[in-house]
Amino acid sequence: MEINFVQALPMHSGGSVRPLKTSQVSCCFVVMTLGQRKGFDHGVRDTTVSAAATNRTSSANKQMYEDAASQYGQIVDHLGYDSLIKRLASGEECLNDATPWTQTPYPQGFPPALIPLYVESSGRFIGLWRHWGFVDREPCFVSFAGVTISGEPRMAFQLATSTAQLAYHYFIDVLDGTGFEVNDKVSEDASAWGFDDLETLLRIMEEYPREPHLLALDAFRRNPPLTCYRTKMKAYAGDFPNVRLVEDTAARYSASSYEVHSWHQTDEYELRRLVAGDPTSPIWHRVEDQKPAFESLMADGDYAGAWMSLNSIGWNLADAHRAIADLEPHNSDPNFRSLARAWRAAASDSFAYY
Repeated sequence: MEINFVQALPMHSGGSVRPLKTSQVSCCFVVMTLGQRKGFDHGVRDTTVSAAATNRTSSANKQMYEDAASQYGQIVDHLGYDSLIKRLASGEECLNDATPWTQTPYPQGFPPALIPLYVESSGRFIGLWRHWGFVDREPCFVSFAGVTISGEPRMAFQLATSTAQLAYHYFIDVLDGTGFEVNDKVSEDASAWGFDDLETLLRIMEEYPREPHLLALDAFRRNPPLTCYRTKMKAYAGDFPNVRLVEDTAARYSASSYEVHSWHQTDEYELRRLVAGDPTSPIWHRVEDQKPAFESLMADGDYAGAWMSLNSIGWNLADAHRAIADLEPHNSDPNFRSLARAWRAAASDSFAYY
């Protein structure tokens, strides 16, 4: 499904080069008032921004993005991911078939569970998704789609459980775009990833052109991600939210609303509506405004629930900034404190809500 995002107002134009120096990191932004939110949810939005307002804001946003990128890179390094993931998070690496997340042309907001790595051609963020011990789930890599001009889709979908799996997904997208041709740019990106399995991947893609059989690859035989089961989701055994939420109501407490959907099904939002419509579901699945839900959960000492609320649909950015500051003392991981600072810088006033 093609995603048509609202066009942003770029700070400057121009292509990217490899490698990308920190001083070159920039961003695009849209200013949105709270009063515009309801109209935007129904596909109507006024994105008119004066040149004076743009100039006043651009330098501050650029500096905030540079700070966020640097902090994200340090966090990923501390978590033990390889150097490419660190360089992507910090905005230092520019892949040929992706846009650095710091230069995204799409004004999507994103929740703090996402550490963005790059933006693929469809406009989706690809990033590390982590719940920081608030719930007992493994970190993974996701495809994240924020708010579009029609108000949909808003979802995070599990692509990979390891860096090796993420590399396969990247090259599936690249080779599909080149018509299965391994050109110089593909070879250059393969070198950056340390990826030496293009021949095997091409063979599988040619054998299964509509849906590559990922489970035939060694990298996917251990802890395969949800994306391996797009047409047979009940066979998935991992911990990312899935169709089992219909019967496993307890698992809803370990899921944010961005994670609850029926991607690649006829009705992508059937599961989300079902969970939201059940009065026994956690409150963050049932409300449109998360701030009161978050405050109630914090008052009850339910910090896991508060984190899930913070990563669910329905936040004004200013409120979300205050919310993560309130939650920060209740997580002892020093990397989480860095994450909170990085996210506040990345989700600056460029993004009015998520």
